Amino acid sequence: MKLAMVGEDFIHDYIYPGAINGFDVDAMNTSGGWMADMHRGTDGNPLTDAVRVSVIVSPDIARAQTIARTCRIEQVASHITSEIVDAVDGVLVMERDGDRHLELARPFIERGKFVYIDKPVVQRVTELDELRALAEQHDAKVLGGSAVRYSAQLTKALHRAVAVPPASIHIAGPGPWPEYGSHMVEAMVILLGPAVTAVTALGNNAAGAVIIGWADGRHGVIQYGRGHYPPGFTVQLFGSEEMFQINLDDAITYYRGVSERIVEVAKGAKSPSDWTELRTITQVMEQVGQLVIGK
Repeated sequence: MKLAMVGEDFIHDYIYPGAINGFDVDAMNTSGGWMADMHRGTDGNPLTDAVRVSVIVSPDIARAQTIARTCRIEQVASHITSEIVDAVDGVLVMERDGDRHLELARPFIERGKFVYIDKPVVQRVTELDELRALAEQHDAKVLGGSAVRYSAQLTKALHRAVAVPPASIHIAGPGPWPEYGSHMVEAMVILLGPAVTAVTALGNNAAGAVIIGWADGRHGVIQYGRGHYPPGFTVQLFGSEEMFQINLDDAITYYRGVSERIVEVAKGAKSPSDWTELRTITQVMEQVGQLVIGK
């Protein structure tokens, strides 16, 4: 099966095509930056022979060519064409700007292709509703969101939350709101479910705090900001027993998990993304964005 990778300001550009296609080790170490570290312990061989990223599409041709050489992608193109859409079985939307995700995914969804969209899937609830309607109309599978969903550490936290239901959750992480907040919101929805009824926030794009309320009276607090919190994400569960704390510090594991899931769904696995969860995550991200950065 053949996949396209599309975007301009790519995010995670060396991680997923590198895992799926394999990569040139020297080129990865030279060009991959921090993402080269996400391939530690691998030998550069492809994840599978059944699925391949065959074309990269970007107006930033120079960067696309470097990614292609490193991750063994055969074709580079400057823009999406109907010929490219027809030639592939799916697409990886790897653009950093979530405002562009729907437009980049649309031609592939309208042909019933598999679509993976990096976080945030979209920026607004209205866009998510449109994305879902298109996917259902054209029988296209859509997968996307935060990589921390595939964290073994988050799975441990979920097992704890099921065994000892927390009254509240605290998650802290580095970085600005849209880019890092999406990871923490998705983790909270995984842990407490999608029945969010209230959202408020203090701060700005660079640093702040978010309070989320659930229909059953539980709540969560997110604190974010570069330089304020250690690398990775710290999860704390509070309830009837001693506080449970765990760090989502297994990035190599969860990025590998995304790559494996892309391959599974591209090959036909059922149940890609949970639309109810995605809608709650998008709603929280949109509301907080309006409060801390005005959009």
